[in-house]
Amino acid sequence: MKVARLSTVVLVALFAIGASVTPSASALPKFGLPITKKGFTALTLTSVIRVQTSAEPSFLVITCPRGQLTGSILDDDEVLTMVRFSSCTGREGEEAPCEVNSKGLTGGLILTELLRGLLGLLQGLPGLPPGVGILFEAQTGHVYAQFKSCTLEIALEGSVAGLFVSPTTGKFQTAKIIFSVTGAGLTTKQAIKEILVLRGLVKPKLSWLGVTTSTEQTEEDVTFEEAVEVI
Repeated sequence: MKVARLSTVVLVALFAIGASVTPSASALPKFGLPITKKGFTALTLTSVIRVQTSAEPSFLVITCPRGQLTGSILDDDEVLTMVRFSSCTGREGEEAPCEVNSKGLTGGLILTELLRGLLGLLQGLPGLPPGVGILFEAQTGHVYAQFKSCTLEIALEGSVAGLFVSPTTGKFQTAKIIFSVTGAGLTTKQAIKEILVLRGLVKPKLSWLGVTTSTEQTEEDVTFEEAVEVI
């Protein structure tokens, strides 16, 4: 089943958080249960991770042309996964690019920590329906991913949310998760600033050394072992 891409206008509308009434927990999106085969895999398009490294500001821009993840559905609103970015290179300012690796790895490999994914609600602009989102955060602690680029050792902390794109009715085996940014250069920000999950409203942010201007931009094509439904 092919998942249609949303138009830019619709994406911007879904990313915007309207000043609407917070829905009850029963209105939040969730996987329809039971699910027998709970595994899923995904391939990522080119991923770009930006980390602010100084107050000037200066940014380390990491580009990973490939990536993949594997995971499983734990509950009607929760998944568990780990992302493997490959062939990653980083560049800070005018410095020459260098290979970026997680500890003990080579070849430009970055592994995230074990991540919890929570389905949630992205509130749209007036007149447009809410969108389904998914919040990724460390299963334990606060560290999202650790890696070394040139002379910098970075422990990226926090969380990030993406738009979950799937057919609006019925079961499906393929979906897409889109992590977008707004702005460019020094004004680059994560597009999704708020997501409503079961524990309440979350404002996802990625940070290093307390600076919260880090961003992640990518798309993930997800394939589930068994046809699932978001209700």
